[in-house]
Amino acid sequence: MAFPLATKSQSSRVTRRLMVGAAAVCALTVLPLSAQQASYSTSSNRALLGGEDIDGSSIGSPVNPSPAAASAALPQYGGSGGGYNGYHGSRWDHVALEFGGGLTVPVGNDVNGGFTTVIGDGNNYGTETWGGNFLVGGGWSFSKKFTLFGEYEFNSNKIPGKTLSAVYNANAANYASNGINNIGGNVHTNSLTAEPMFTYYSSDKHSYAGYLIGGVGWSHKTVNFTAPVEEESFYGIYVVNETFSSYADNGLNVNFGTGVSYKIFGPDSRAKLFGEVRYVLADTPRETEAEATNTTTSILHTGSEGLIPITVGLRF
Repeated sequence: MAFPLATKSQSSRVTRRLMVGAAAVCALTVLPLSAQQASYSTSSNRALLGGEDIDGSSIGSPVNPSPAAASAALPQYGGSGGGYNGYHGSRWDHVALEFGGGLTVPVGNDVNGGFTTVIGDGNNYGTETWGGNFLVGGGWSFSKKFTLFGEYEFNSNKIPGKTLSAVYNANAANYASNGINNIGGNVHTNSLTAEPMFTYYSSDKHSYAGYLIGGVGWSHKTVNFTAPVEEESFYGIYVVNETFSSYADNGLNVNFGTGVSYKIFGPDSRAKLFGEVRYVLADTPRETEAEATNTTTSILHTGSEGLIPITVGLRF
């Protein structure tokens, strides 16, 4: 069966229909792309105009920054924004507090010679034996490595038994007439100092740190002599040591030492357990020969005080 041939008019109609169909296909293809572009432009303009960046400073910035740029914008040292001098999250994070206590070891004049001139019998008498200490302080952390503290420290040490026996024997008649058969004694030293602390090593991974500390200030040293006294109360009669004589001196305080700390609640914690050892020199006056032989005065100077406080405590 032979197919009929298309005439010229029929061929024209077919051509027009093909062109119309092609135009429709192109329109359907371009329309979604135009709509998507318009939507993207509208949302971008809304993000720019709806935010707080009214001055247009962020127009040149990418809408979706790279991970490296996003991490660089985060506050330093784990802060929550609004950093102060690039250190911590706020000014309050710069406030430093500390408290601690421990053992105090006497050295130097306290062990050899403190009461030698006072007693004056040619033998060597020390001023202090082992005791204890307590400190509390506050300050400002200027950086992760440097902190300045203001500290109050109290040291309490006993007077050696050999020295107390010599003091009693030198004044036995006077003590006996007042009903004192034996005596005790202690040395109390109160100090106020400025203490710069420099952290020379720190490990965020292991939470350990090593530091140097030292400073200058003022010390008030009091030598106390005590005697047992009976006290009566609702519960009965008991014996207490009562101070019957006390001598005080003031002097310059110089100290230095080193220590280690550990973040006990993890690397992001501000609480640090610390242990340190220092050498402390309280430059208080010594008894002169004239003062030692003058029995009409109650002057008693035991000279400079050297101590090694070994302290454990907490810093924030």
